[in-house]
Amino acid sequence: MDVDCLVCIFERLSLEYLILGVPFLCKSWYQASTNPLLWKVLNFNQLDLHPTSPFVEIFKQEYHVLKFSFTGFLKFTVNRSRRSAVELRVPSLDVTYVQLEDLAYISDE
Repeated sequence: MDVDCLVCIFERLSLEYLILGVPFLCKSWYQASTNPLLWKVLNFNQLDLHPTSPFVEIFKQEYHVLKFSFTGFLKFTVNRSRRSAVELRVPSLDVTYVQLEDLAYISDE
């Protein structure tokens, strides 16, 4: 299928599927999944980012990450957006995931 068509379809998917599902199906799906249009809305609230959650365990396995950190994950997704992100939702600041340095990184990018 044409990459532009795949991007149109993938725009309807959640961040979880864009990270853990789509890129691993085939080369054309991986290529489409890196399109910055798909990374305009980064809603981390829809993900369970607790270090022992199933999402984090699968992420570590698929991306060959030994130790998961929110900062590293944030940089991964912000870099995927290639400066096209227009909306970013992070867990509330009372949760220990988000550090001041993370917010500085987001604003710089």
